[in-house]
Amino acid sequence: MLRDRFLRIVNEIKNGYVESAKDRKDFLKIVKEYVLDEDKEYFLFFDKKEVKYLNEKLFNEFVVWYLESLTIKASSKKEAVIKNQNSKKGSLHTTENLIIHRKKNQKPLIYFNEFPDTKNKIVGVENFESFLKIDFSLFKEDDFIYLGGFGNRFVREFLKDKDVLFFVDFDFFGIEIYNSIECKNKEFFIPENLEEVIKNYGSNELYKNQVFKKKHLKTDANTKKVYDLINRYSKCLEQEILDEN
Repeated sequence: MLRDRFLRIVNEIKNGYVESAKDRKDFLKIVKEYVLDEDKEYFLFFDKKEVKYLNEKLFNEFVVWYLESLTIKASSKKEAVIKNQNSKKGSLHTTENLIIHRKKNQKPLIYFNEFPDTKNKIVGVENFESFLKIDFSLFKEDDFIYLGGFGNRFVREFLKDKDVLFFVDFDFFGIEIYNSIECKNKEFFIPENLEEVIKNYGSNELYKNQVFKKKHLKTDANTKKVYDLINRYSKCLEQEILDEN
């Protein structure tokens, strides 16, 4: 099942009602696979079109499991980057009223029509693979939010009054995402070895695909170093590559 359809059905389920019989049938096939593979109990059923919850926590864990199964694995993503392919084509975007959040060293949780409880600075992660495989030792922060690129309406609303550290791709689109999301205070995450990694693993093809954005892109004290490195080497770097360097 494609991501958009899956998330649409998930959203209908959270609202308690799934109209299409085919949607109900196909969704339950995936649920059955999850229950058998993960040795879990059934967590919902349909009474005609109406949704009946048996365990909402397990339902949320199931949603994360399926989104993970649709995500490109780290090894193949790294290979794609090294071959100068634009792996943004595999990015995951969420429905409007959904937030995916995780605490440090914990599994992600799904929130529908509600905000997670966070008290300190939040790390906003652009790509789903990095969000799942994040190296927590790089961060002192405890709360991580999946942005899904530019963030859906609900994510952007949530971040408006927050201090946010943006862990995004080191490219022109990453800088544009940083610029476009309004928050109380913002920073751009820059690893100590960024120049070395851009020089050795950055993609010139990705740079050429994005260079049209360069002319009108604004930078500040947080993003100028990244912007200058991109232009110095004529290369862009996707954040997933940091998993291996």
